[in-house]
Amino acid sequence: MKKLSAKIKEATYENVFVECPYCKKENIYNRVSDLGTIMPISMDVFCEHCKKMFWMTGDLAPYARYRWFMYPLHRLKNNKSYGLYILALCQACEIFMSQAIINKLFDKNAKYRDEEGRFCEKDASGAIINVGAEAYNKVVEEFYENTLTSVVRLTDLYI
Repeated sequence: MKKLSAKIKEATYENVFVECPYCKKENIYNRVSDLGTIMPISMDVFCEHCKKMFWMTGDLAPYARYRWFMYPLHRLKNNKSYGLYILALCQACEIFMSQAIINKLFDKNAKYRDEEGRFCEKDASGAIINVGAEAYNKVVEEFYENTLTSVVRLTDLYI
């Protein structure tokens, strides 16, 4: 028997919705717990209803993460889930602003670039100690850790 394929109907930051080509029922797969990845998906899956395997393809997982929160908006509005609708909009704004801060502080800052334009981590004297994705992730992680610690200290003053 030939294995069929199905195009993804809707993909959000959390779930992927696809119709089984055999039984025509909708399947909902969680990216992390069911599929094991948050990257764009094209893979074999088993139908949750008829248990037949099919190829799932056509995922739209944009690199602009704030857009992930905008994909389910039409579904939330149609289901009259207005609270979740507003929450998704707020999350999109939060992710957008977070990325804007990272772009301003790190991506466009010559302090974190070597002479060829690659991202790098430098010590106090300006010597390069780490280059590439590891350096980028470390610097951004430290920024968030320090910022969140400062925010927690500020909120403690007002509580």
